[in-house]
Amino acid sequence: KALLIKYYPETLFQRIESSGALPIHLSAQWGVSSISVMKYLLENNNSLASARDGDGLCPLEIAIDADYMVLVPWP
Repeated sequence: KALLIKYYPETLFQRIESSGALPIHLSAQWGVSSISVMKYLLENNNSLASARDGDGLCPLEIAIDADYMVLVPWP
């Protein structure tokens, strides 16, 4: 995963579904098992935290809607 972002950082902003979702949106939707993925994505570009999908939702709103809202200590 690190090599993909290192050599192709534009993949962070590549919309991969017809819904306009970015990888960060899918990670938020998948829940607790993807927290390390979300952390990694945000460490590489923190502007992803406010990125909106095709429905106008940010990753936090997607996590709440999916009932995956958890509190995680952030370094």
